[in-house]
Amino acid sequence: MNLFLPALLVLGGGSLVSIPKDWKDIESDRRAGIPTYYVLLTGRGKAEASIHRWIVAVMTACLIVPPVFMATTSVAWVVCLPGILALVPGCVLLLLKDRRRAVRGMMWALAAYLAALAFAIRYFRTIGG
Repeated sequence: MNLFLPALLVLGGGSLVSIPKDWKDIESDRRAGIPTYYVLLTGRGKAEASIHRWIVAVMTACLIVPPVFMATTSVAWVVCLPGILALVPGCVLLLLKDRRRAVRGMMWALAAYLAALAFAIRYFRTIGG
């Protein structure tokens, strides 16, 4: 079995999904010289709010890909929960104003999403998807 595509999705997607965790401490990263996306892009004159919205949009797009793929090739009901949960981390990051609480909430939401996705993948594999 060719594992290149799944490995690319896991490593690439994992990297993209981890970017918003840096939102909680932009100023300390800037002072420490840590070149996160937020630090680099705000240093180039981009608006922090705009950067954050784009990062959240990309993260959400990454999370929605597996449920959408499974919905097009299998029983759609099994991906309803992961499909909905794919939207929650982004909503948490955009709606909560306290950055630390938002990032913590995003991490809990990602854990719930991954658990639901694991169940859906197990079901998907048992029916031969």
